[in-house]
Amino acid sequence: MQADHFSSQRLMMRPFKQTDSDALTLGLQEPLVSCQLANVPDDYQPQHAQQFIAAFGTPDSQNFALAICLTKRPQMLIGGFGVHPLPIQASDFICQRLHVGEEDKPLLSLGYWIAHPHWGHGYASEMLNVMRPAVAKKFNRSVIGAIVLQHNIASLRVLAKSGFSNLGMIRLSESKQAGKMAHVLAWQSHY
Repeated sequence: MQADHFSSQRLMMRPFKQTDSDALTLGLQEPLVSCQLANVPDDYQPQHAQQFIAAFGTPDSQNFALAICLTKRPQMLIGGFGVHPLPIQASDFICQRLHVGEEDKPLLSLGYWIAHPHWGHGYASEMLNVMRPAVAKKFNRSVIGAIVLQHNIASLRVLAKSGFSNLGMIRLSESKQAGKMAHVLAWQSHY
């Protein structure tokens, strides 16, 4: 398996391809999905998908995104996973609560979405069980964060099952969700 490909029993996480554009657009046009995401336009269009794939099709040092696909149908996009530096506000919050510092390394945040027709099958939990340790190892991090909008109870449960602790809430100051309350979660390795 290539370094930028990860898999579980039912899922494959691989770089986005231009051929994913239609499925990406359809998945993120679904209001039940897009309302959970801080940085996805409410009127997601094909050009947004093409720009996203062009920007994140190749993983780099701190920002990358992967397509979530079914192992038996690796061309069928069912969601997305990404890693990016946490906003300073959330990063400071985590460091204060956990009494840690990552010394010159920004704290990283995991984000993900699953297309609505694929909800309820345990795909998000399965994906996180692969990607959480992979991100910690790839980026040499002992702490990984996540920001979840207050109303996204399903993601809070998924992250808790994957070992993340809910540290409290902040008011978002950036993104389309500015002004809304969000949970700040963190996973900390114990090695």
